[in-house]
This record gives sequence, structure tokens and C-alpha cells, in this order.
Amino acid sequence: MATTLQQLRVLCRYYIDELEDTSPTTWQNVELNQYLNDEQRWLWVFLSKQDDSFGLRESTASTVQGQTNYVYPSDILGNSIRALYRYTTSTDPQVKVERGSIEEVVAEGIAQGSAQKYACLDGYFQIGPPPDSTVYTLRIYYNRAPTLMTVNGSNMESDDDYAEQIAMGAAVRALRRIGRDTKALEAKRQELLQEAARSNSADDLMQMTPAWKY
Repeated sequence: MATTLQQLRVLCRYYIDELEDTSPTTWQNVELNQYLNDEQRWLWVFLSKQDDSFGLRESTASTVQGQTNYVYPSDILGNSIRALYRYTTSTDPQVKVERGSIEEVVAEGIAQGSAQKYACLDGYFQIGPPPDSTVYTLRIYYNRAPTLMTVNGSNMESDDDYAEQIAMGAAVRALRRIGRDTKALEAKRQELLQEAARSNSADDLMQMTPAWKY
């Protein structure tokens, strides 16, 4: 059975020494819910760095003549595309659009044509040169973010084995807000995250992102 937001919050309150009740004294439910969602999202970033297929999905967008900027899929994790391809019809071969710096994309010039390069910016990506009158389909590969948990019955999208890591991380955020020492709890969660890294990609364990680099 999937772990719910309420169950995560109860576990989080265990680590902050405050019982789940109808009138919490220090941390309101809405605050802990935010921390729990933040931690689940952070966990997905962590896991995607250990296994680049984690949360991988695809989406499409159609080019518009002269338009260089396109929005990311609404559920993208961060502002980074894994790969981008263009094609005209489903029977045509897909051509890879190479990722480059924004300077390289701009250097493609203003003469319209088919996309050759793209760059990821904050909130959108840019292609160059500007598309011509041919309508191309852009196939976007990206890692998605987990769905926000909004009500008590919302299920977390991570594997249930990660419930404790998410609850611990949220507890650390909550305790830091009131100036409490979190070193012991951080160390315990670091151990659990290392186990997660080993189970996802043992070869990359030594290169994993430090667990508390928010």
C-alpha cells in the first residue's frame, strides 16, 4: 500500500518530537506538507543523478515560424532537457538537435531554417536558428518531477522504502527553522541515502551529490 501524505507527516512529527494532532503547537500541517513535498522532489533529483532513466519521459511541441523560445513540459524536474529531436511527420527520421550554450544557439543566426542547437534557460528552452514555415515536431526527453501531495490521502510517488528518508529530510528542515541541532538526524539520513545510491547505481556511489547540498 502506498504511503500517504498523512502517514509521512506522522513519521516526520516522530522525528521532531511533536505528535500529530488537531492543534500542533510548533509546526502546522501546511508547513510540514511543504517540507515533505520539497524532500520528495529533492529525492527525485538525487535518484535521477544515480540513474538517468529515473522518471524519464517524453513530450512533444510544435514549432512556430520565427519562434525561438518554447516552454518546458509542465512536470519537468528542474530546467534541463535530456535530449531533443525534430521531425516533420511520424514516418520521417528523427534528427537530433544538439545541446549548446546560449551563445552557440544565438550564433545560428536569424535566417530561418530547421533547429540545429538548443539551450536550456530558466523556465524555457531556446532553439536556433528560428524555425522556417515548415512545422516541425520537437520530441523532448526529460526527467519528470513527482506530483505534489496536497491532501492527507495523497500518495507519495516514491517507492515506500523511501518514506523514512523523506520524513527525516522534512524533519531536518523543520528543526533548522527553530535552531535545533540536526547533526545526528542528518547522519542517519545520509546512511539511508548511501544505501539508496548503492541500490540504484553502485558504480556512481562515490560521485553522488552530497545529501545536504540544497
